[in-house]
Amino acid sequence: HLPEQLQAPHFNAYHQKWAEEPLRVCLDLKGFYVKMGQVAAGQPDMLPEPYSRSLQILQENAPWQPFSLVRTVIEEELGCKVKDVFRSFDETPLGSASIGQVHRAELLDGTAVVVKVQYPDTERFWTMDFLTFIALYKVLIPGFVDTLWQIKSSLEKEFDYPQEARNLRCMCDNVRGKFKNVDFPEPYDDAHAKLPETLKKEGKCLVTKRVLVMDFVPGRSLSSIGGKIAEEYALSQGKSLDELKTEIKQKMHDPDFVNEVVMVQPPGRLTLMTYQAFLMLRNCLRNGTAACFNWSVGWLGTKIPYEWCTIPPNGPGLMQRLYDVHAYQILEVGAFNADPHAGNIMLEERSGMLSLIDYGQLTEVPEEKRIEFAKLMIALDNKDQKAVARAYGALGNKVIHPPTGELNPEWMVYAVNQLYFGGSQGAKYALDIFGFKTFAEILGPDMMKQFDIQFFDPHFFMLYRCLFCLRGVADNFGIGGLNQATLLRPTCERYLKSKGAIQ
Repeated sequence: HLPEQLQAPHFNAYHQKWAEEPLRVCLDLKGFYVKMGQVAAGQPDMLPEPYSRSLQILQENAPWQPFSLVRTVIEEELGCKVKDVFRSFDETPLGSASIGQVHRAELLDGTAVVVKVQYPDTERFWTMDFLTFIALYKVLIPGFVDTLWQIKSSLEKEFDYPQEARNLRCMCDNVRGKFKNVDFPEPYDDAHAKLPETLKKEGKCLVTKRVLVMDFVPGRSLSSIGGKIAEEYALSQGKSLDELKTEIKQKMHDPDFVNEVVMVQPPGRLTLMTYQAFLMLRNCLRNGTAACFNWSVGWLGTKIPYEWCTIPPNGPGLMQRLYDVHAYQILEVGAFNADPHAGNIMLEERSGMLSLIDYGQLTEVPEEKRIEFAKLMIALDNKDQKAVARAYGALGNKVIHPPTGELNPEWMVYAVNQLYFGGSQGAKYALDIFGFKTFAEILGPDMMKQFDIQFFDPHFFMLYRCLFCLRGVADNFGIGGLNQATLLRPTCERYLKSKGAIQ
């Protein structure tokens, strides 16, 4: 075997050559494959960088369908012409995804809304593809099949727009107002205060099987904001964004990078607030001076160009808010969005308002599972190995250590959960326990030799998926390595106290 540093150039050339092929396959096959491409794009450490970069288009800007098709679907679903409901309708979508696309429009009274439209036949083809996927897993990883059925059940909800409207109504009724600067788009169901009177009199609303009208929420997605910040950082280092990503990917194979990640701590909220104030002041001073020159001496000759630097959001504060909101959904409401990737979170940068969108996948969790999950997070933060293994098993998970055949051994269950939820320190702990030296090794096939899934509780899997997405949001802002158990602990403790499970 050649050393990795000698293999790397050849693999890099190969990946660059075929980088667009997975995207082409996803776009050709549509539906289920676009969804899988979105999942892969949301976690760039899953694939070599050229593939994850090409797949990122699927998160918000997958190729859209012509407006003629969209208009046909809307008029079939609402039973009237588009002009009978909307004063204006932007034919270019705000975004498109695996099963449909979203357009901005105005109701007849001028109220700004967004209109989500589902493509014809998408559900039928998606179901066929997923059943094929399950058939393969029955042969490859039988212990994961029950979890796949749960995932199928969850993902199928995205085709049911009336259910998504009920999910949004649940969030508006139970979560809105509980957290400062957090909101949800309200659906135009029969409970919406601004539902047109003509529709109310006919007993209709603007929610059907394939059309969902919601309030317009301002701002940009966190994926687009994070991408801009990453691009500016790369330029400050004298690199392109692609070069920076490639460099980070290569470091995943470097044992020294593990220690580097563990030692670096993300800045705190107060530090970033100070930095934001500094950047705003610098923008004002730099461009104020330029404006004075341009409106005086500048009239006689060359003007000084204005330079505005991007003021990054307060990442730690933003992530704490997101973890608080999702922990409240999981524990107090008992229903949460299992797909909170960066494209599904909007930030209005001037006011700091976070809007959480796309609630097609609302997962409900029984109370006994919520209690055990809260216990697991607290035990993990306490570094209590026995309590972690007990809660993990109580959730219904069954894993085997292949070399010994032991079921749910405490040391292994603890190490795996540190890897899942313990941030950079937890990842380093898992690396040491399993005898790996690099992040690439623990994310590769050798890990399967140490950790054999017999049964993965479907509810726990969806909880893990939710937190997996939130971890991706943090990575998007360059503040990876957050200890999720620590962030979730305050809400977990309040919930368990309210249930009398702890003092």
